[in-house]
Amino acid sequence: MRSEIFKLDRLYKKRTERVKEVCDQLYGKDGRPDFFQALKNITLPIQFLIENQFRVLFCQVFKAGSTNIKRIFMQARDSNSEVLNLAEQDPKEAWQEGLDTYKYLTRKTDPRNASRIVSSYKKLLIVRHPFERLVSYYRMSFELHIFENDDVTGASWQVYSSIRKLYKLPPLRRPKPLNFTALIPFKSYVQFIIDYDYHTKLGDWKPIFFKANHWLPISSQCAPCALTYDLIGKVETLDDDIEAITKMLNLSRTIRYPDKLKRKTKGHVREYFKLLTAEQKDRLKDIYDLDLKLFGYDFYPD
Repeated sequence: MRSEIFKLDRLYKKRTERVKEVCDQLYGKDGRPDFFQALKNITLPIQFLIENQFRVLFCQVFKAGSTNIKRIFMQARDSNSEVLNLAEQDPKEAWQEGLDTYKYLTRKTDPRNASRIVSSYKKLLIVRHPFERLVSYYRMSFELHIFENDDVTGASWQVYSSIRKLYKLPPLRRPKPLNFTALIPFKSYVQFIIDYDYHTKLGDWKPIFFKANHWLPISSQCAPCALTYDLIGKVETLDDDIEAITKMLNLSRTIRYPDKLKRKTKGHVREYFKLLTAEQKDRLKDIYDLDLKLFGYDFYPD
């Protein structure tokens, strides 16, 4: 048991050391960006969740297990049970409760309070392979009509409408029944991601905040070169990482993380990436290169 704990401790240390090494290569040891300057460029007002009871600052990343982490926070805070079953809390309720009960660190936060939180709270980040996030968001938005017990067709139509407007395509009547994969096949979706990266940086496309945070690189959302994270977990290893999170929260309770809550995209990425051109794969590698390097991911889709 002790040897397993030791191995996991070494693993988390290696993850944080890897981020430091990549950032040092990018900026130099003395040239790291200032976090509060970086915070001014964060577009999502709910990016950095402040968990005051457990003194944790959590950078929540869409399509990277953020709902399950909030379930841990909220159940540990609200329940006296020795066993916390994450499946007992509806995902939509968890999402809404997170908005209603938590405060978030933003550029508008009082500077003294912000400095206190950054200097004294534990910093938590959960990451996921960027291409799993891409495929997961595509499947949720354009293939599935029901996601986590919720009808997502309205949200899916909004995403498609945003894409259509950026390309200045003519209005389209909402079809019934919906078939979004016909409207936007995976190859077209990826081309949109590539075009979005290019045109928003150029300044001739207006960013579609919130929606875009489902696919934007984690390195552009959580400022890992400006903020030193105490724990970097991965969706791919969340079974083990939950134990480390409970340790961070000083919890002695058991957390049940059932299979039905775990990622569904594993094994699908290679299949979807076969639909892409070599040029599209190269462009995705350019867009997500820093994420791949920071968090130790291989470019595994062939």
